[in-house]
Amino acid sequence: MNKEKIALVVPIYNVLEYLSECVNSLLNQDYENIEILLINDGSTKQNNLELAKEFALKDERIIVIDKINGGLGNARNVGIHFYQNKYNFEKINNANLNTYKITNNNPHQIKALYTKNELKVSKIKYIYFVDSDDFLSKDALSKCLNAFQKDKDINVVWADFARYYDNISDLNTPTQLDLYNIKKDMIINTKEWLKLINTNNKRAFWFGRHGMIDFDFLSNIKLEFINNIIHEDHYFGMCLFMQAKKIYVLKDKIYFYRIRANSIMSYDKQITKDNLNPAIYYLYDEFLDASLAKKYHKCFSLIRNLEAFVNFANKYENKDLAQKFLILFAPYLLILSKDIMTFNKDPKLAKEKFLNLVNILFVFHKNICYMLSKNQ
Repeated sequence: MNKEKIALVVPIYNVLEYLSECVNSLLNQDYENIEILLINDGSTKQNNLELAKEFALKDERIIVIDKINGGLGNARNVGIHFYQNKYNFEKINNANLNTYKITNNNPHQIKALYTKNELKVSKIKYIYFVDSDDFLSKDALSKCLNAFQKDKDINVVWADFARYYDNISDLNTPTQLDLYNIKKDMIINTKEWLKLINTNNKRAFWFGRHGMIDFDFLSNIKLEFINNIIHEDHYFGMCLFMQAKKIYVLKDKIYFYRIRANSIMSYDKQITKDNLNPAIYYLYDEFLDASLAKKYHKCFSLIRNLEAFVNFANKYENKDLAQKFLILFAPYLLILSKDIMTFNKDPKLAKEKFLNLVNILFVFHKNICYMLSKNQ
């Protein structure tokens, strides 16, 4: 097995009761050449940052970044930018942990970085995004590395996951690979991936935390998550797979996805300002209703995804694949986001964006708007 370094990027937001399980699952991997980036995304409970710093004191493979809240995609982008050497650092303290500040452009509002040893940016080969309330199987990284060795043109390992229910009834929901009727490991290209989705008539696709990515490939295609939205892994995953030479589909369930109340995806029924993400408090101030603020943010996020898809497809060299890409995914996102037209207030001008996208896609392919009309 190769000994190239893997970066594990872990955004943290108010998950104190789960963070130790997550980090320990990474530290105890059977593949040890790793670096863990714990990114405290403006947790409103200080103990989240303190626990992350305690882990950094115990293991030199951990770097802690403390930043203003910006959401999951924003925090993951900090990890991407860190390993792309986009930040300059200056040491400001060398107490228990070495403390650094950013001295150049700081769009994600990083407040400080903490390390046990001197801070340096490692040369990494692969990157894996892990949510801080989830955890990995002990052999997750070694299985992904074995998959990459099957073919030099593999850019992404797409692995299966298992749901871990935390005080929530088991919903018995199929995994993503189940939805696409995948029964065994395989290597596919973009065209085969689109065919897989079309054959199984499933339009929901996302990829963020369910596998490993070749970091040079990710940097070369200049792909990042959309900032300040939810469902950020739709655009990221689809555009990643559209540009990959080959994708290894790993049927093993190596990622444990925790289903819990008060998560970003909100499996709880009670939505209040207290369990809104601080990044959308401004919407609560507009609507004075937490449920409306969250619903509006969801619609806006899906519209931003679609807007980014259209821009991506317009620049994609293979126009045939670009057309198939939009026909497969655009109707799904339009249908999910059409409730934007029911809001009396529209602080992000999302209705205008939505109607503009409907017009663009109608010109592009009339079947897209026909499918939308059938779902009114």
